Amino acid sequence: MPTVIALLFSLSILGASAQYTPDKIRKVYAIGVQALKDKDFDKAETYLTAVVKANPAHGNAQYYLLQIEQLKSSTSRVSSKRQLKNIMLQLVEFDDVPLNEALLGFSILIDQSNGQSPPPNVALKDPKFKIRTKPITLTLKKVGAEQAFGQILNVAGAKAKYTENIIEVLPL
Repeated sequence: MPTVIALLFSLSILGASAQYTPDKIRKVYAIGVQALKDKDFDKAETYLTAVVKANPAHGNAQYYLLQIEQLKSSTSRVSSKRQLKNIMLQLVEFDDVPLNEALLGFSILIDQSNGQSPPPNVALKDPKFKIRTKPITLTLKKVGAEQAFGQILNVAGAKAKYTENIIEVLPL
């Protein structure tokens, strides 16, 4: 809804006619750049898109629109890691379970504990089968998902690489 309001506001500043004055374009551009500095990517995108529609040759607005896409994807990289921080697990218990099955069980626990959003994707990258079947035995009660995940990795001799939408598990 705020994006729609911002778009309507930017269009009202630019005016409904095909005559966009340089002053009106500068105002909308300045609002878009300030929103980008404030990390309000949706608002920035709305205003800068209005500038490009009014003046397709506006190179700076086009550049910032490309930057917004890159910034959005870099913040989503952090979100999969941050998502684990916000989840509390009542019980994490594995008894001599291979790592690949423990990761599946961990994802199910996350899904059950976090009803509002899907669990992060976890991918095991182990082409030489060094850790895939490493037995995991641990019991954790009332623990944060990030800490539980770290313990699973420690027992397995593995590390995590956080990418855009996937947590990759790799051998140390």
